[in-house]
Amino acid sequence: MGTGKNFPYYLANTEVTAIDFSEEMLKRATEKARKQGIEINLQQMDVQIGMVIVGLPYSETRQFTLDEISGGRPYGASTIAAGDGSRLPSENELAMARFQGRHVATIAKKLAGT
Repeated sequence: MGTGKNFPYYLANTEVTAIDFSEEMLKRATEKARKQGIEINLQQMDVQIGMVIVGLPYSETRQFTLDEISGGRPYGASTIAAGDGSRLPSENELAMARFQGRHVATIAKKLAGT
């Protein structure tokens, strides 16, 4: 989360849930969110403790396409959006998001022992 430097790029009526390890960073982000009218739920925690990050494996080759400018990196599916919301996710970006959803479900089942 940091201090919320990206808040000016959020669309109106965006609800944000975020975490940061630093209490000071959370205070600064809360203040920025309040000034910009952003509804925010901030939690102080360390993302590395008690969480499993399931990104896009390198075998998901759509993240490396050169056919279009596209979101999606090993940390996860994403989209490149215009600040005004005029650019919707591409079919490539949506396909990566669907792949990641299935991948997360598979990992969760393995962790649950089912």
